[in-house]
Amino acid sequence: YQRALLASVTCPSTAPTPNPTPCAGVSLNVDVLTDNYPGETSWTLTNNCATSPVVNDPGYSLTGTSYSNTYCLPPAEYTFIITDSYGDGICCSYGSGSYSVKYEGGIVASGGAFGDSDSTTFGSCGLAPTSPPTSPPTIFPTKSPTDAPSSSPTTKSPTKSPSSAPSSSPTETPTPNPTTPPPTPCPGVEITVDILTDSYPLETSWNLTNTCTDQTQEFVNADIQYKATGTQYSSTYCVPSAEYRFEISDSYGDGICCSYGIGNYSLFLDGFLVASGGVFGSSESATFGSCGPVPTKNPTSQPTTLLPTPTPTQVVATFDSSLRVPKCSVVGSSCTSGPLLLDGSASNIEPNPSNTLDSCTDGPNGAYHDDESIDEITVYTVEGGLLQAGAMAEIEAKVWAWQDGSADTADFYYAVDTNDPNWQYIGSVGAGGLNLRTLRANYTLPDSALQAVRVNYRYGGGTNACTGGSWDDVDDLVFPVAARSAAAAAFSQKPLPIPPAKSMPSSHCATIDRMHKDRCVENSGCKWKNGRGKGCYPKK
Repeated sequence: YQRALLASVTCPSTAPTPNPTPCAGVSLNVDVLTDNYPGETSWTLTNNCATSPVVNDPGYSLTGTSYSNTYCLPPAEYTFIITDSYGDGICCSYGSGSYSVKYEGGIVASGGAFGDSDSTTFGSCGLAPTSPPTSPPTIFPTKSPTDAPSSSPTTKSPTKSPSSAPSSSPTETPTPNPTTPPPTPCPGVEITVDILTDSYPLETSWNLTNTCTDQTQEFVNADIQYKATGTQYSSTYCVPSAEYRFEISDSYGDGICCSYGIGNYSLFLDGFLVASGGVFGSSESATFGSCGPVPTKNPTSQPTTLLPTPTPTQVVATFDSSLRVPKCSVVGSSCTSGPLLLDGSASNIEPNPSNTLDSCTDGPNGAYHDDESIDEITVYTVEGGLLQAGAMAEIEAKVWAWQDGSADTADFYYAVDTNDPNWQYIGSVGAGGLNLRTLRANYTLPDSALQAVRVNYRYGGGTNACTGGSWDDVDDLVFPVAARSAAAAAFSQKPLPIPPAKSMPSSHCATIDRMHKDRCVENSGCKWKNGRGKGCYPKK
């Protein structure tokens, strides 16, 4: 089979849009799939012929997200440099990130597993243009024919007028708009499969099965489709709305990351990420979508008026005085504390501190938006449906980091009993940057009508549902969950793994000055020295 790279199908507008202006120079495309610390990633593109940077990265803030940017540039020699400020690249210790650079459609650089930086030079400065020619180009004819014409032509004289009078107007009036028909909207759902191959692409294959009919909907046979190593492949399919099982396989049994190349895959349903990975053995699968109700064969002569299905709503929590935490009262597609209920910490402006279901409290230190704080917590389903048992949910925490955030970490938990919570650990994510940060972790919603999530945001220290550090902030959010239903669009796939949070770099201790000596003393990785060379140093 010949692989077709299909563009996403979009609904046409009332009139076709004008054709894009063609690039007068060369086209360059930069694709970046971020790791768990996107704020550490940056890149520059320098024109070596003009010895000046011409393009910088657009800035990356979302984890595990694909960014794509295209630029029209003058033909030249360029150097592309991608940098990771922590020095561990973008793959594979803390997420399976990757990058690729295409120059005039051809890949000139790709990777992800590097240290501080990775660079590639491509293109050519070429020859400098010459001054305008002093004489006309040689393509113009000479002054006279080589042979003199005969006294009279040998052919018949031309007719005085055309053999038939021209019509008063062209036969067909040109259309004012392009004749190419607009793309046909997808009547079902769109599924996009992105594959970045490893060093052995022929071992990789996948299939997509409609579980409602038990029929294979789409498949890719590796020995035909994937032949190039370290190459990004993308295909979009329009399929009927149904429940599907996606299974990716590696014939050697070592997945597509990370022993022999940095491969990965991503699966999207109508633009929403429903599965991704790369580290597996022989195969890995994910189930998503819904079979829905089966239509009757013979409808009644007078159809019954159907009530419209309510659109899932985003619910904003209010403070529950009995639980003493923010709580959403109805089931929606998401539940959020909003920007006010958790803003700040108990030591500054947070309302109703400590906003926890148990006796855990915030630390006594901290100034608003200078030191650590949790500003907002939101829980939502990855697919956009209701918060329902069995669905994959994502917790999003907006937090404020101290300094560069290298010593700040958010621990994520959930509990199924709001009266006597037994906190179950989900994972930890480092702040990865300064000021306001958005951190995320996903998990499968358990079977419980009323649930809670907790974010324990700490300075240094170790993983715990209640660390109790002097600058730590801890908050809970309670929300109802709909019962598990076979007809609901619920995911049965396993949550995406969350790698361990990065340890605090030893260089952090040196950034602590005398005004913050207490932070040095409390930090388990630092120690304060008095006398000559007074300051904060890493423990050996």
